[in-house]
Amino acid sequence: MRPPSYSRPRPTLIRVREVPPARAERQPWTAQVSEGVRFLRTHPTLRRLVLTGAATMGMAGINGACVYAVVDSGLHRTPPRRR
Repeated sequence: MRPPSYSRPRPTLIRVREVPPARAERQPWTAQVSEGVRFLRTHPTLRRLVLTGAATMGMAGINGACVYAVVDSGLHRTPPRRR
């Protein structure tokens, strides 16, 4: 049994003209950032997601600094020699 004809892709040559959108006025970056912060304040799901991501990245940075400090001065060992 043959599949229906709509299940097979068919190449088409369609020419589409697209009008470029009008350029919007540029705002200073501080206005854009404050608009984004206001949006996050009103959207509880995104606010939690952004705060959780920021906390995770902050803890990852602290962890990296602590590991470096322990390896550098806490182990009191020189790096191993290569053979």
